[in-house]
Amino acid sequence: MNGEFGPLNFLLCLFGLVLSWGELTWLEHDGELGCVLRKREERLRKVLQARERAEEMEKERKRRIEQKIALFDEKTEKVREERLAEEKIKKRVAARKMEEAEARRRQEEEARRQRALQQEEEEERRHRELMQKKKEEEQERARKIAEQRQAEQERERQLAAERELERKREQERIQAEK
Repeated sequence: MNGEFGPLNFLLCLFGLVLSWGELTWLEHDGELGCVLRKREERLRKVLQARERAEEMEKERKRRIEQKIALFDEKTEKVREERLAEEKIKKRVAARKMEEAEARRRQEEEARRQRALQQEEEEERRHRELMQKKKEEEQERARKIAEQRQAEQERERQLAAERELERKREQERIQAEK
């Protein structure tokens, strides 16, 4: 080797194993250069394989993370959609309950109004009946009073007639005595 940067030195540089020309020459002399280079190539190959495995593992890890994120996003989206659907259902149920409550309130209000109206009509009917009864009682009293007056007047007429008759008899008796 005459100082060129050959493929052997390039490989050695990759591993940080830069050897001086003296060391290279010494290694060549000892016949160990081939062995050392094979070992270094083997280490280089293992390092490259380890690096490739590490890169593959990193890629796989990133892919799994992305899958998990995608799955999480999908689940989150599903959860969000389910929650929105549940909220929609809850709103519909609440709206229906409010409508039913409003309908019940209106029915109860109408029933109260009808009961109040019926009660008022019942009171008016009772009042009319009471007034009719009072009127009838008053008429009955007036009739009885009129009958009593008539009976008294009749008795007075009879008494007056009897007195008149008695007086006439008395006069006739007096006349008959004269």
